[in-house]
Amino acid sequence: MRRPDLPSGYDGWQVVDATPQETSSGLFCCGPCSVTAVRNGEVFLKYDTAFVFAEVNSDKVYWQRKGNGGFAIVHVEEGAIGRRISTVGPRSAARIDITHLYKHPEGSDQERSAVSTATSHGSRPRARGPTSMGELTLTLGSGPAVAGAELELWVKVHNSGSESRSLRFRLSLCALRYTGVSAPPFRQEQHRRVVEAGGGEGGPRPPWTPIDPHGPPLTLIDPH
Repeated sequence: MRRPDLPSGYDGWQVVDATPQETSSGLFCCGPCSVTAVRNGEVFLKYDTAFVFAEVNSDKVYWQRKGNGGFAIVHVEEGAIGRRISTVGPRSAARIDITHLYKHPEGSDQERSAVSTATSHGSRPRARGPTSMGELTLTLGSGPAVAGAELELWVKVHNSGSESRSLRFRLSLCALRYTGVSAPPFRQEQHRRVVEAGGGEGGPRPPWTPIDPHGPPLTLIDPH
């Protein structure tokens, strides 16, 4: 596809998402977006390049809220997003890997430069500061979710610090649509735990009790 609205070099393959997850200029649409612009992190070029870049080459950043209300980065996963980008082969059901068209090799200087370029034009260009030393590691897991069957969840916390930590956390379950819209929680629990230095706490939780048939619905139904 030709892109006469962009500088030279951005013709060719374009991204168009027929099922966008958010609005663009007030409309539910996404694209056309130059694949070349996505690969180089040039999120300032239209249309919706920042959104597409975030889908395929974001850094996964973990934040911790501090006592003064501010936030600090505790961990960054640079290779968690866009690990395998695929399409279907012509006249076949074979998977074709096209990751290299959307991003430079993971961890390479070109790929890190693309992320830096995209971040510099983001909503918080100077938010990336030094990573804090995280002492607590939390892992949330679950058994298979089968309709009509009990659901098992577990939370495990490991304290790698030199002092014990008192924790207060809440488990909340709700239905979630592919657009990110959630229904009201249908189950909530609060727990307090003390995790000793160098130790762990947690394990499988007893299966949930049956859902109240008179409680809120678990699914979201379109009004139309």
